[in-house]
Amino acid sequence: MRPAVSAIVLVAVLFLLVMKPKVAAAPAVVASSSPAEESWGQTPAVLAQKWSAPGQTQAYTDIRTVLKLHDIDDYMSTIVHNDTYYRSVRDACFLRFPHCAEMAAADGGRSCFDAKTEVFMSKQCAPACRICDWSSRELMCNHHDNEALDALRPGDLHRMFEAMSSDPALEELYGPRVIHSRPGGGGDGEGSGSASASASAGTTHIPDGPWVITFDNFLSKEERDVLIHYGHTMGKGFQQSKVRVGTAGLANRTSSTNWINHEALMDPIIIEIQRKLEKVTGYVFPENNFEPLQVLRYGEGGKYDHHHDYFPPHGDRSHGHRVLTIFLYLNDVESGGGETHFRDLGGAAAAAAATEGMAITPRAGRMLIWPSVLNERPNERDDRTFHGSLPVGEGGIKYGANAWIHIRDYRTPKRKCKF
Repeated sequence: MRPAVSAIVLVAVLFLLVMKPKVAAAPAVVASSSPAEESWGQTPAVLAQKWSAPGQTQAYTDIRTVLKLHDIDDYMSTIVHNDTYYRSVRDACFLRFPHCAEMAAADGGRSCFDAKTEVFMSKQCAPACRICDWSSRELMCNHHDNEALDALRPGDLHRMFEAMSSDPALEELYGPRVIHSRPGGGGDGEGSGSASASASAGTTHIPDGPWVITFDNFLSKEERDVLIHYGHTMGKGFQQSKVRVGTAGLANRTSSTNWINHEALMDPIIIEIQRKLEKVTGYVFPENNFEPLQVLRYGEGGKYDHHHDYFPPHGDRSHGHRVLTIFLYLNDVESGGGETHFRDLGGAAAAAAATEGMAITPRAGRMLIWPSVLNERPNERDDRTFHGSLPVGEGGIKYGANAWIHIRDYRTPKRKCKF
């Protein structure tokens, strides 16, 4: 057996001698390769420290984590440190927790965007999630994404409202349906295209104007109660409403508000309300185009002077303009007052204030919807839909909720920008 062993050893030595020049030549190949290819020439130990914060390193115990380390190196080398978009964040984007790569690898990256872990991952493990830009409010809140898709094209708004005003299924689910205003005005008939609540004029004629529609049984009592409950209990509860300058000056707003956020978004009742909002708008807008619901409380005398929901600076942000407002009435205002008043639209005078324009009376469960933009130019404001909330009567209280819908994805950029 000794000659056979010697022959094997000799063959092995010859093989190594033949292969040696190829090994020596390898550095020249690596030097001309891409950063992603170079990472495969680095050991896991090197990669574990390369993009970690000073004094940190990454734990790696299995092949998935090693592959994630290569993915991190590819992202940081070829994107973050190569694209000028990341200039403001690249020097501060590190792995700040020793198990970032393990966590991102273990669940295929779901922990990066899960509601329970995304805040931690965005702050401590951004390279592992490929989200270094999330640390910059400027990039996330104000950056205009030229590739973002508009939910509306010219003419789509009118087609959506036409379907909403004539679909018998919506009337059956949420009716009575009342059309208070529509382009061109027109006929009669509550339910399938009904007139404004112009009872004081003794007519059912629909005024010419932008679409304004109500559904009187949109929310159940349970849904209304849940929204009011979250208004009182989420975070610090109802807080004095804020007013933006830039639409029509500083409006006088005396309501208090709260936002449906965080764990409440996972409440089955809130999910069902969101499903209804998408259904009534014909599934034209994805869920991410909706702002979270804003719950409102108006006390005695509470009001919001006339204003517009179109906010010009939104046009420079990735989510774009608000194109629709949906207002949900959560209770009857027994003291009177609290109507939603459109100052420039035809129809009935406000019942309590005898003010010209169109007034929609609060009614528990009622949904009111109108556009903020023009049908043929859905990025331009419709000046006819200035509106306000008339003062609540003596001893009264009004609860409501706003659902604002944007022309592009609102929630993803906002979720990033809050970090």
